[in-house]
Amino acid sequence: MPTFNIDTAAAVRRLERVGFPADQAREIVNVLAEADAEHVTKSEIRMLEQQMETGFANVTQQITTGIASIEVAQGKSNQRLAGIVLGGIAIATTIIVAVLA
Repeated sequence: MPTFNIDTAAAVRRLERVGFPADQAREIVNVLAEADAEHVTKSEIRMLEQQMETGFANVTQQITTGIASIEVAQGKSNQRLAGIVLGGIAIATTIIVAVLA
């Protein structure tokens, strides 16, 4: 349940004093109280900003870690490919030497 920054009972009494019927006064105050309950404070905005900054920092760190992992995997793939190429050259050389011998 939201907390209100206005004294609803006092507001109803004030409206009744100036001639509003009780039902109308209560409804007007309820509308004002609901609108008041939806406002955002500076501290809430600062807290949200901090949460967003923390979230963005976490995302940045995850992206950086992911890129580093990709670079490591790419390096290993390059090593494997170089090994396969060198192995192929060694086999081809062996075949050529055997044919020429």
